[in-house]
Amino acid sequence: MSILDNPPPPEPSRGHRKARADLDKRMPVGAKLVGGEGDITLEIEEAPRGTGWDWILKHHPAVSPETHEIDETVPVEVGSWEMGYVTDGEANAKTLYRYKAKVRLRKPGERLTRPHLDELVKTVRRRKAIAPPENTGPWLVVSLADWQVGKADFGGTPVLIERLTKTFDDLRAKVRRLKPAGVTLVDLGDICEQVSCFYDSQTYTVDLNLTEQIEVATELFIAAVEAVADLTPRVLVGAVPSNHGEFRVAKGTVVTDRARDNIDLVIANNMARVFAANPDRYGHVEVWTPPKDGGDPYVLTLDMDGIIVGFSHGHQVKAMGKGRMAGLEQWWQNHQWSDRKRPRGDSLPTIADADIVVLGHGHTLLVSEQTGKLLIQAPAAESGSEYFSTSTGNRSSSGTLTFQVSEQWPLLANNFEIL
Repeated sequence: MSILDNPPPPEPSRGHRKARADLDKRMPVGAKLVGGEGDITLEIEEAPRGTGWDWILKHHPAVSPETHEIDETVPVEVGSWEMGYVTDGEANAKTLYRYKAKVRLRKPGERLTRPHLDELVKTVRRRKAIAPPENTGPWLVVSLADWQVGKADFGGTPVLIERLTKTFDDLRAKVRRLKPAGVTLVDLGDICEQVSCFYDSQTYTVDLNLTEQIEVATELFIAAVEAVADLTPRVLVGAVPSNHGEFRVAKGTVVTDRARDNIDLVIANNMARVFAANPDRYGHVEVWTPPKDGGDPYVLTLDMDGIIVGFSHGHQVKAMGKGRMAGLEQWWQNHQWSDRKRPRGDSLPTIADADIVVLGHGHTLLVSEQTGKLLIQAPAAESGSEYFSTSTGNRSSSGTLTFQVSEQWPLLANNFEIL
């Protein structure tokens, strides 16, 4: 058989080749994804009709409807070109279409978000009144540190939600067993991951935008309160400012005030508004933040039946060439030594008055009595950092620190446990 008996298909016309080249330059087929998000371009002969744009996710090999969604804030681009082909020896042409779409990871935790805080208020307002028991056991402190909601590493927000949901179940069982006179739940900072200006490529790795991070964190914190509200006569909710809570416009550059304009305080204010909507259920719940004037704006002190516990994120503490715990010890001792400089009659408690101090930021559990008082760095609840793990070989364990305080052991912590 001669090659002439089965000739190759004719080349597309010069006009067809130019149209193809122009389309390749403008809309190259493939995917350009950073952190799972970006642009995908698909070439197809005929698109399904009347089904929106989700069919693109089903046909493109780089994504799937289970993991991604079309970002409809960016219009889908459509292009076309003519392709030549041969059928039964006859030259033909058909139109192929290209679709370029912006895709993003499906937002985890959607069941915990609300379009507006007002909707959350309406939901809470419908919850039934409760009559807390008159417990007399020692206070229970719960250190809710470094959630970093929105961080995508090691499973991201879905894994965090699953972990905290179990933590709150375990916390409820612990409160039911111990019967404390009160429970203190404190946001020790970095409750949200933020979206930029903290480390390279952060914008491309978060799995929630800032609004969603705040919404999810607010509802998770309310879930923590719900876990204990009907089991104890008093609930203290606290929050301190943190570095990931800063509203930054560039790395290290904040918009207004590092300590007083902070996401952790926004979440506390949201919770105060929500709880105020249903005093029959949350009348025994108090929300506290550090003083805006007349005290250290980074430090919250709470009195638990005579035992004063101080809370701070700890990012503002300078190690001064020492190890992390040595730097924290020196910082607290400096506060105690300078306490005599306070004006007479100033009764506002400060970190110098605290019997126990709890900080976050370090992600690893550290405990010291070197100062003669109890100093604790709480572990983080987030899953860890891939960059930190690969560059140092270290990865901190995830958990939530809980302990009881009492006049019987003012410098110790009883029922010390990480949930």
